[in-house]
Amino acid sequence: MSKPHGIRRWAKKTIRKISGKKSDSSLLAFDDVRRSLEAVQERYLGYRAIPLDRVIGSVGRYNDFNAEFRIDEHLDRTRKDRIKELMERDEILPPVKLYKIGDAYFVLDGNHRIAAAKELDKEFIDADVTECVVPIPFQVGDDEPREAILDAEYRLFLEKTHLDILRPHHQPIEFSTHGRYAVLYRHIQEHRYFLGIERSAPVSLEQAVISWYDTIWTPMVLLINKHKILECFPGRTEGDLYIFIMNHRWVLSQKAGVDVGPEEAIRHFCLEGPCPAPV
Repeated sequence: MSKPHGIRRWAKKTIRKISGKKSDSSLLAFDDVRRSLEAVQERYLGYRAIPLDRVIGSVGRYNDFNAEFRIDEHLDRTRKDRIKELMERDEILPPVKLYKIGDAYFVLDGNHRIAAAKELDKEFIDADVTECVVPIPFQVGDDEPREAILDAEYRLFLEKTHLDILRPHHQPIEFSTHGRYAVLYRHIQEHRYFLGIERSAPVSLEQAVISWYDTIWTPMVLLINKHKILECFPGRTEGDLYIFIMNHRWVLSQKAGVDVGPEEAIRHFCLEGPCPAPV
């Protein structure tokens, strides 16, 4: 991973500690994280005691609980309260079922048991665990989970593209939400395909990465900064805007029957959004 990216991640973590703020209060969606980290292979780990502070998401109930597993105020708490009473009486409950990705866990079955255990300040819970194997090292540790996932996604992107080797002085590509490095990789593969047609010859992934970065990514980012579009989208990154504008460019090009180009895509994007149109 490039050094500037690591420094930015450290800075975000430090600011969060000083301010006491969390970047997001919701649980993570298991399927989204699994897809983003390409954790396809599964292996059964069996029964074990799991630290509750490592449970960061859910398979199907991620909208019903916040990051601390407090139930949404609009939902019924009866089931959770009943489970809490059983725990207080030391009744034996079935283990929760969890998926493990790196050192993080996601609830398949037992969201209310997790919520009750956390309210009782328990540190561990018995769980039946299945691991989803990530192709690169992934540890959340003390980091904010979303930042850790974005960091792992970027490392996976670099491992596949070798952008950090092919363009060692490139500015780190950052996103505000996970799942978008996979979109970038698809852009590179599509660029590789059309480049092959244009050259009437096979194009290697390495050649496609260099061409995409030099002729598509970099010019678009320069235009985004030239027109100060990020100022209109607080909390977003150059990467986010690149995806938004490229999607907009595709829609406009489909309607026009010809590629409208980056300048027109940005102009039209700003007309429909909060930014003044570039002149």
